[in-house]
Amino acid sequence: MNFQPSSGYDSYTIMTPLTRFSPLTLLMTWLIGITLPTVSARADTVYFKNGDRISGDIKSLDRGKLVLQSTYGGLLSLDWSAISTLQSDNPVLVRRGTQGAEYLYTLRPAKPGYVLIMDDSAHDIVPLGTFSQLVKPTPRITGLAWSGNADIGVDLQKSSTRLQNTVLDFNGRLVYGMWRHDITGSYHRETEDAAVNTDNYSARYSLDRFINQGFFWQERIIYKRDWVEDLSRQFALGTGPGYQFWADELSSFSLTALFGRINYLYSDDEQDHFTAAGIRWDYDRFIFGKQLEFYARGEFSRGLSGDIASLDADTGIRYKLTDRTTLHFSYGREQVGGARESLNEQTLSTGLGVIW
Repeated sequence: MNFQPSSGYDSYTIMTPLTRFSPLTLLMTWLIGITLPTVSARADTVYFKNGDRISGDIKSLDRGKLVLQSTYGGLLSLDWSAISTLQSDNPVLVRRGTQGAEYLYTLRPAKPGYVLIMDDSAHDIVPLGTFSQLVKPTPRITGLAWSGNADIGVDLQKSSTRLQNTVLDFNGRLVYGMWRHDITGSYHRETEDAAVNTDNYSARYSLDRFINQGFFWQERIIYKRDWVEDLSRQFALGTGPGYQFWADELSSFSLTALFGRINYLYSDDEQDHFTAAGIRWDYDRFIFGKQLEFYARGEFSRGLSGDIASLDADTGIRYKLTDRTTLHFSYGREQVGGARESLNEQTLSTGLGVIW
């Protein structure tokens, strides 16, 4: 059987690891009409040991699970040990064995248990068992790409008192060419009988302009509103350089250094205005065939004069129940020190969510 190499590669950018209103209503309107399935322009094929085959878009291989985006079955997690061979017309990044290096290959089917790997200069038939990880490079976006998630957690307890805790989080990302837009929002309300212990929301927008594959420049704006704490409003403008260390189907990590202006407004209309510098981090990792997601993101900033410092961070996990729904558990912390009144708020949330 003869296999012909593909005529050429698509264009890729490769990043390898190494006044009060209802926030609930505003955030939920973002979810309308954003969960349409996608179809790959060039289909990959997976051949199984029992003679079956399935076509779609190979996304990743990690920890013995091959993730395939199929046209009719959605996102599938396939057992690597059940696969005989496979084909991918688009180049994939392959890590073999315990080697740290990754190589860009196109794949062609071979005899059972083997695959033909090809690059610009050579080709070879290798055992599938030598593959430890596989990811698709991040394509160069020529049109709009929209992704995100929304999580809601509601906890109701009845004993001597009636406790109700509601947490809503929204994260959306819009990518077009070298531009990336991030929109996040959250709402938290906690009541005990008729008393309101927590009632706040926050919104954040950032715009990244990529200079090359890794470096970007960010502009960001943050607004927070609290109806319970003395620190009732926070407003921040920032700008600065960032670096995307890697971003692929399995994980991403970036750091941003920010410099800007922060305003604190208190319940009695007193204010604090100061210039601050800070750092923001954003980490995301999928495991078990993209069934489980771990994320950690946050920002630490400190005033250039005085002792005011703040931390706003959250981390959590999402377990995929279906192609679009998840079960999540998250922990968030917001802390402000050195201001007129300190703030130290911690939030635990578990509940359901949607992804797109």
